[in-house]
Amino acid sequence: MRRLLLIPLASVLLAVGCGSADKREVRPDDATAFRPEVAPLTSASAAPDEVAAREHLTAGRYDEAHDAFSRLATYESDPNRRAEFLFFAAEAALGAGEHEEAYEAYRRLLRRFPSTPRYPLVVERIFLIGRLYAEGKAMTTTWFFGMEMSDRSLGVEILEEFQRARERHPLADDALHAIGLARVAQEEFGLAIDAWQKLIDEYPRSEWAETAEFKIATTYVLMSDGTDYDKRPLLTALQRLRRYIERHPTGNHVAEAREEVARLEEGLAAHKVDVARFYLRRDRNYSATLALEEVLRDFPRTAAAKDAARLKAGLTGVKPPEPKQHQEDEDDGPRPGSRRPPPPDLPPGMFPQPVD
Repeated sequence: MRRLLLIPLASVLLAVGCGSADKREVRPDDATAFRPEVAPLTSASAAPDEVAAREHLTAGRYDEAHDAFSRLATYESDPNRRAEFLFFAAEAALGAGEHEEAYEAYRRLLRRFPSTPRYPLVVERIFLIGRLYAEGKAMTTTWFFGMEMSDRSLGVEILEEFQRARERHPLADDALHAIGLARVAQEEFGLAIDAWQKLIDEYPRSEWAETAEFKIATTYVLMSDGTDYDKRPLLTALQRLRRYIERHPTGNHVAEAREEVARLEEGLAAHKVDVARFYLRRDRNYSATLALEEVLRDFPRTAAAKDAARLKAGLTGVKPPEPKQHQEDEDDGPRPGSRRPPPPDLPPGMFPQPVD
């Protein structure tokens, strides 16, 4: 089957009344469960070439069905029948797993025959192809090497155009959810968060809105390299997970959220205890005390809090250090550059510097 170059979807969908809200009762199936529509005979005389095309399709010989229906669509003079033949050519291509070919055929159908009664189903098929690409289940052919490979970026492109062009379509929120998952798979975490936040903002009643809240929180975790580095994403994730649990006490992901909160709290608390031990080894007892008190205040239910309490019990009578006076020149006042640089032996991720 010949491969065709893909072209942007936006112009096609915008040209065929993309603002309408199509109703659907069943969401598109995965490719593994996809079954093309069965082609009815459209000619009263049951022409042999049409009969043969239909037999290929019903028998699952999708390559042969695609070629047969493509020929019928090329030479048929009646526009309604030509649109039907083109639709079934696209169905056969999708059934054969030829996603590029199917996408191009569906797009051509919408452009040439915008009044086709197949229009709502074709739109769903385009969504399905975009989602399959976004999930890494559909393959595209590289232009230079002619090799097949997954292309999540193409799926994101198709779904983004789908959502923008048909923002009131019942599948528009599904498109944003699939985009978020694809962005995570590509390690584009900020863009994934943007997609899920857009889902929450534009479709607050979506079945995916709650999941999007949870996904945003866990995506912040993925943005961190660990507690020894930038802890801000972890703290943001912890805050959002707590908010999710508060807002959705019986939510679909509440058990996972509680587990993740416990894990994050334990990790952050253990890191802070390590920081306290670092200061203790350098006789910076006041800085150690502040770190231990932070653990006891912010993460009292963690195992690390027990270590913090034990260490703090051994630190009695610790007082804050006296503020150091700046050395001044006799005539010129404070010396420039009198601010201390951070000591080179600070533990990873610690800032600002200790006070003693």
